[in-house]
Amino acid sequence: IQDLENRIIRCVGNPIERFTEDALRILRAIRFSCTLNFEIEKETKKAIHSCLHLLESISVERKFEELSKILLSNQNIYETLNEYQLFDVFKIKNHLSLKEELNHAINDLEIRLACLFDDSIITKQTMKKWHCANKRINIVSTIVSYRNISLMNDSYHIRKLIYNHGIDCTKKILLFKNIDLTLLNQIIESKDYL
Repeated sequence: IQDLENRIIRCVGNPIERFTEDALRILRAIRFSCTLNFEIEKETKKAIHSCLHLLESISVERKFEELSKILLSNQNIYETLNEYQLFDVFKIKNHLSLKEELNHAINDLEIRLACLFDDSIITKQTMKKWHCANKRINIVSTIVSYRNISLMNDSYHIRKLIYNHGIDCTKKILLFKNIDLTLLNQIIESKDYL
């Protein structure tokens, strides 16, 4: 009760024993810290670092589920991934613009996943290893493919994006690129893309 009042996450008893019993507790502790804005207690934090190798025994689906929840929190996502070496755990390359992108991306899983990658082929390969749904893989890799392409916010180019990728994916591409959605919404409302 005192830990809850003080917003502290602490393992019951010996943290190394708790993480050895179930390594997924490592990611859950990190996730609760992010989503609830709690501090992880010093001994628990040390145990997380020394037990990270245990995560190899956990199924990729369960690990990805925790990663998704961490990405959808709004508490210093990049700093958390970096501090707990989750880039290594999930085999993600820590690219140059990642910190800024993650900390400014809107709260959308596909957009935040796209921030993790700088190459659409690597995106597909990695997300297949994570056993993601094909639809999600296609959306995220499409967003990533526009990373280094400058987009014009005019009727012709927006309609072309809708034609090639559909409305939902176009919206995510524009949000990822920090492009205002006013024109897109006008085009959708007037059905000008048909």
